[in-house]
Amino acid sequence: MQTKNTVSRRTFLKVGAGVLGVAGLAACAAPRSAPAPSGSESAATQAPAQAPAAGKTKLRLMTWSGGEELELHKKAFAAFTDKNDIDLEVTAVPFAEYYTKLQTEAAGGAAADLINIGEAYTARWAASKVVLDMNPFIQSDATFNKDDFWPNVLENFSWQGGIYVLPKDYVTWGLFYNKTLFDEAGLSYPDETWDWSPEGANKYLEAARQLTKKEGDRITQYGTMVPSGWGYWVPRIKDVGGRYLDESRTKCLLNEPQNVQVFQWMSDLINKENVAPTAEAQGAGFGFNSGKVAMMPQGSYMVPSLLEAQFDWAIAPHPQGPKGRNSIMYSSGYGIYAQTKAQEAAWKLAVHMTREGSEILAVTGFSIPSRQSIANKPGLYLNEKTIPHNVQVFMDASKYMSLHEVTPTWTQEEQIINAEVSLLMNGEKTAQAALDAVVPQINALLAKSS
Repeated sequence: MQTKNTVSRRTFLKVGAGVLGVAGLAACAAPRSAPAPSGSESAATQAPAQAPAAGKTKLRLMTWSGGEELELHKKAFAAFTDKNDIDLEVTAVPFAEYYTKLQTEAAGGAAADLINIGEAYTARWAASKVVLDMNPFIQSDATFNKDDFWPNVLENFSWQGGIYVLPKDYVTWGLFYNKTLFDEAGLSYPDETWDWSPEGANKYLEAARQLTKKEGDRITQYGTMVPSGWGYWVPRIKDVGGRYLDESRTKCLLNEPQNVQVFQWMSDLINKENVAPTAEAQGAGFGFNSGKVAMMPQGSYMVPSLLEAQFDWAIAPHPQGPKGRNSIMYSSGYGIYAQTKAQEAAWKLAVHMTREGSEILAVTGFSIPSRQSIANKPGLYLNEKTIPHNVQVFMDASKYMSLHEVTPTWTQEEQIINAEVSLLMNGEKTAQAALDAVVPQINALLAKSS
């Protein structure tokens, strides 16, 4: 099935010229659309490949997973290859380099057969004809039930009527909090009554102030972390009634007053209130996992790394804003390379990762399966290790999660935003100055791609 936007190889290279901003990715631990790699590889790595046995289909998959996350995914892949006549080679590329590597391989006609893609980047690769529309596969598979997927999840991988990525799981955000530090301060734990506001008193800020400790002029404990990536600021501007783009997705609205207030509030928590660590302080060991930060807005992918923490912790809904409560949705899955000669094998593995594969990921608390029937299995995502930490918050967030206004040039848009927001969070610019610098650049990109 062909979409209306056929893009030439030259145009594809032009559209793909942007590279993701590392600072913004680290700040929102993404993905995430997706979850970010936990490894520290600086170049593409590949799982050891053996010569395929006679008659076996050889399949290559490219992913951004690294470290423990990659090992977890390999277990999910092995559950597939153990039952199928398929030899799988896994190419792992650090997320900061991932889409640039994909661009290079696709432009050379040599991309992996199955490609890991996040929801925010689907439009670009669909419009560029790098991945196939999966509707023909879905329609010919009698066992495939579209209604089993969480509605928002499958919808966010669609482009002009086609479904270009099969999502294996999704991630929502909540407020991680250190119960030990709250107990020491004699404070009640965060709950659904908590609020936040870019102006005036609110429970979140008051708690952050009380949970920040000093010894002389030196801060020894911080009240909260402040992520700077789109996984955090998108729902926060929705909390105040703002938007990233207008309804036509041709104009950036980030420098409108309510949005400016949100970004300035984020910076002020670090540079004015001094209740959140700077990037330098984080590098010196002030992260939530250290036990020296009381709160952390983040996604469910943080759960596995905290299961062995030396302090008691749990998760609450993120405090609601003046106009409601919102959460971003990260999701990722696999698209089939348009030029692969192993379409059927790639389809089978993509489907496997929405079933048994997603179960293997879910039991660690890493992510929520994209299929409702699997997500709701007793003892799977909600199990004896995760229930005490209240991971139910992430399941409940499916009611108010959403994606921002995605366009085919999002990769470049994100790079522009990250560069300016980095200056804002470092205290080198005001929110107004940073966003005033962002908007014309985004509008120029949108105009060229329309």
